[in-house]
Amino acid sequence: MKLRTIIAVLSFATLLVGCGTSSSLSATSEELESTKESLEKLKTENESLKKQLDELKYGPEKLLAEANSQFESGDIKQLEKTHETITKKHPDSEEEKQINALVEKLQKQIDDKAAEEKATAEKLAAAEKERQKKATASMRTRTDEVTGSTVYEDKTSPQYINDNSFNIFFVTSEGSDIPVLFARFQYTGDNWLFVNNYTIRADDQTFTVNPNYSDVNRDNQVGGVWEYYDVVVDKDMYDIINAVIKSNKTIIRSQGDERHQDRTVTSQEKKALQNVLDAYKAMGGSEAQFKL
Repeated sequence: MKLRTIIAVLSFATLLVGCGTSSSLSATSEELESTKESLEKLKTENESLKKQLDELKYGPEKLLAEANSQFESGDIKQLEKTHETITKKHPDSEEEKQINALVEKLQKQIDDKAAEEKATAEKLAAAEKERQKKATASMRTRTDEVTGSTVYEDKTSPQYINDNSFNIFFVTSEGSDIPVLFARFQYTGDNWLFVNNYTIRADDQTFTVNPNYSDVNRDNQVGGVWEYYDVVVDKDMYDIINAVIKSNKTIIRSQGDERHQDRTVTSQEKKALQNVLDAYKAMGGSEAQFKL
């Protein structure tokens, strides 16, 4: 009797344990299903929010507004990017068509402007070439048959050194296509100055040129003396030449130890300076010389 009682008790306990396990599994399954539903809901909400954000950022109206702004600023690259975006996001929409029209319109404006600038540049280049051609025609030349070098100077510049002048000239050497530009200060008078410097006053600008004593050439003949100084045109001298050309009035003082001479540069001298510069460039003169 006791054995049967014990067996019955054990069977009942086993039944209770089985029922408890089944109940727990059922609860866990319900929780997993609930979690799954929550995740699906969150996913749906996330996709909805993403779509709303996408609309805010890439909505057709917003993209059209950006395109109009880019058109007004002339930013063709950004406008083309906006057109690419709306073509992907909203193909064949009314806004896409409007943006495409803006791209075509702005590109035409850019092309027209480029063509106009090219035509203007070509016209200016042709005018400059013609001006330089005329300047070259106004040159007087002297060729040294021994060295083969040729001197080019303006026809209105003094042919000889017994004259007062500020002029420039360039020299080409045999076998070289690159001319070299020189400036010359000339003094002539009854008395020696023994020039040791030149002061150039071009309007409100003042320049000083200090040659070595031995670099100033001196000679005389019956009726007068002359002193002249030739120097290769570097950056400083180039600045002087341009200042003289552009000035309303330029005075050059040839200064000696005891005496000096002041002389006003004539309009003809200024014109001759410009003519020689033009001819120098027309014949291949290098701007590099003026950077030394």
